[in-house]
Amino acid sequence: MRRRNAPSSGVIDLCSARNSVGPIMVWSYNLTRCASTNILASIKGKRVKSPLILTALTCALMHAGYVNAQATMTDLGTLGGTFSLAYGVSADGLVIVGDAQDSSNVMSAYKYTTSGGMVSLGTLGGNSSTARGVSADGSVIVGAITDSSWNTSAFKYTTSGGMVSLGTLGGNYSAAYAASADGSVIVGSSSDGLSTKAFKYTASSGMMSLGTLAGGSSSEANAVSADGSVIVGC
Repeated sequence: MRRRNAPSSGVIDLCSARNSVGPIMVWSYNLTRCASTNILASIKGKRVKSPLILTALTCALMHAGYVNAQATMTDLGTLGGTFSLAYGVSADGLVIVGDAQDSSNVMSAYKYTTSGGMVSLGTLGGNSSTARGVSADGSVIVGAITDSSWNTSAFKYTTSGGMVSLGTLGGNYSAAYAASADGSVIVGSSSDGLSTKAFKYTASSGMMSLGTLAGGSSSEANAVSADGSVIVGC
């Protein structure tokens, strides 16, 4: 694939661009299909250069799981319920995040490590939460919480600071999907009261709208580069 020089800032239309395969892939998979064939094909094809993380979905009981480079599948369990999903993983594969059902049927964001197992991040007193991304170093987890009035707000979680709401752009909805390598830049989407806009969040500047493409009415940021300088979405 040829490299193309990118503008230093602004919203860029990537509809015609081709995707490259990163060193770690996270996705959902139905285990009723032949998962092992697809996993091994990726490994033998050298598309995977570090542990392969898999969100394992079954038809009846849905549990988060992961597959390492040796194609060994591990069930991450739940928080006491029958359902869990994994959405993100740190660069070294040691921290996995997602959401899981607890014994009271509440869906809660979680952090999973081999040493600590699956730990709930809480809901800030709301109805539910989900973790959708984690920084490369595993220190910052991002996602969304739904409060008792069913408003949704993006959150940032750290061990030292706990779960903190990032607010919105003025509407009643926001969700964070990804963070830069050190977690200093967080991206996602938020309602501004009129439509949904992609946002960039930093501790110093707060949540800032990235606008839309010319003629567009909405946007969403789904990923950010390691240094936080490039944000992509739709």
